[in-house]
Amino acid sequence: MGEQIRSDTFAASDFRRFAERLDEQVALLRETLAEPGFGAGPPSIGAEVELALVDADARAAPCNESVAEAVDRRGVSVELNRFAGEYDSLPVPLAGRPFAALAADLRAGMAHVADAAAAHGARVALVGT
Repeated sequence: MGEQIRSDTFAASDFRRFAERLDEQVALLRETLAEPGFGAGPPSIGAEVELALVDADARAAPCNESVAEAVDRRGVSVELNRFAGEYDSLPVPLAGRPFAALAADLRAGMAHVADAAAAHGARVALVGT
């Protein structure tokens, strides 16, 4: 992630390298899942909200890095282009009222993102989860 792709045609060696990298990543995932204690503890849920930053005319506002820095909160990250980002909620226990807890976290986190965006002349458009 974060690298610019400057071509839209690829050689067989590119596809082989991609397959090798994919295999490496799947192996790392297998190792993580096999670690003692992985997945232990009470069940929990969370959400990732994809967002775009737009100006007053609903055009892309290229300020995601400034907004992420201003929020200064775990769970906010930028995407490859300069107007998109995401907010990752904190995990909440599945027991009790998980959706109310998740909604509270999302409201608070997104309010911080919206305030930071407004300080940079932008607003948040939710584009996916």
